[in-house]
Amino acid sequence: MARELYLVNPPNPCDMKGFSGALLSLDLWTRKHAPSVRTRIVDEEETSILNLENSLEQKLSDASETPFVGITATTASYQGALATARAIKKIRPGAKVILGGHHVNGQEYQILRHPEIDITVTGEGEKALESILRGDLNAPGITTRGELYIVSQRPQKGIPLTSQELNSLNCAEFNPEYHFRATQFKEASLVTARGCPLNCSFCAVRNPGDKSYRASSQDPEIVVNQFDYLMRGLKQRGLSQIIAVQDNFFAQNPTRAKDIASRLKEYQARTGQKLNWNVQTRVEQFEDSDLVRLMAEAGCTSAYFGIENFDERMLKTLGKAHNSSNYIRTSQKAIENCLRYGIEPSILLQAGIEGEDAESEKINCSALDKIGRIARRYSIVPTVYPSLSVVYPGTEFWDRMVKNGAPYDSIEEFCKWENSQEAKNYREAIHGYFAHGTGGIPPALIDIGKLRSREISLDMGRLEHVKGYIDRLKIIDGVRVYDYRNQTRK
Repeated sequence: MARELYLVNPPNPCDMKGFSGALLSLDLWTRKHAPSVRTRIVDEEETSILNLENSLEQKLSDASETPFVGITATTASYQGALATARAIKKIRPGAKVILGGHHVNGQEYQILRHPEIDITVTGEGEKALESILRGDLNAPGITTRGELYIVSQRPQKGIPLTSQELNSLNCAEFNPEYHFRATQFKEASLVTARGCPLNCSFCAVRNPGDKSYRASSQDPEIVVNQFDYLMRGLKQRGLSQIIAVQDNFFAQNPTRAKDIASRLKEYQARTGQKLNWNVQTRVEQFEDSDLVRLMAEAGCTSAYFGIENFDERMLKTLGKAHNSSNYIRTSQKAIENCLRYGIEPSILLQAGIEGEDAESEKINCSALDKIGRIARRYSIVPTVYPSLSVVYPGTEFWDRMVKNGAPYDSIEEFCKWENSQEAKNYREAIHGYFAHGTGGIPPALIDIGKLRSREISLDMGRLEHVKGYIDRLKIIDGVRVYDYRNQTRK
């Protein structure tokens, strides 16, 4: 059994900040299932790369010569994660460095070409990490350098937690020093369920046709207990008392969602504590006006819908809906239900999609104008959260790009380029407009032909056009377009 484990949140160049909730879960799982291992959490999110080695040296000052170090990485924080691993190997050459997080999916063999990374973990990491700490490197989700050239198939993902196991990860047992920094828009994050049965082309959390898929979710009673714990902790610390439920798909089980809402409504009546919480979910469940009303009565103030687009052609490209026209009608119904019961609809909208044209932009402007006109009747302003359409590892978009001739190391090279001085104009151009400060290849902006020759060539004129499109959305009456330079939703 390993003796000590350091879980590191690497430097993050993104506009959106917040401590990684995954590290909190890994820390608690290790404390419960490998109690002889001493765990430490290290947060370097705000550390500059220039000061990274000095910061880590101080925080690992009492580490043995051979600690295990787990680092989490999104595509946006990947270069920061590699820099973290290099610094750790310099400080403790005998350290076993493990890289996990969304970026690993489909990039295992590229990542392991970096000598500072010893092991990668794909998918849910709790059981895989426990296996590593016990010396078993053959468990699902684990890839080691010995497998570097076995590229005939993707590594198996880590075994997902069951609902009972997810129940055991009660946030009241998370490390409190870091838990209350795990935020989105400075709102306390809470995960009550994992997984998504859908297969959107752009999403790394997609379910690629696994018919045995089962979502794991915490019992409603445990969810309410966590709400109570968070509200007391936020009040005690003088923090904003808003809870963001970060499930990929909150109302995946409408019966469970209604049960949670009913219990939270009763909790408010019993305690006199007014709740303020929001969710990420699909529009289909919000066609049910009873569910929307009950959630509003339970204190839900905002629902984030990954609508992505109102143009049927773009929805097909995104793999977003089986019946695009019905999906658009459903989206409008869900938004109006929210407005009717006082829940602010938050619309995630992709721009710069491959194949997007003036007609697509017109359709989206018209749809949002209609929403704005309806919203004005209710005195609620829906918020649009634009994102630049990009290719992430492990997505269908990525598979398509490779089939079209892009090298397997394209994302590796693009991530390196994005963090270079050469990409300064690109980073400055997207700042404030889109959710990611860096991360992901924008297929509509890049010259794929040159990419095949490992040359990064972006059409900055096209990017300025996309930004102009976002600027046009900003003047639509009745809706608000989010500026990512803000630290809160409002």
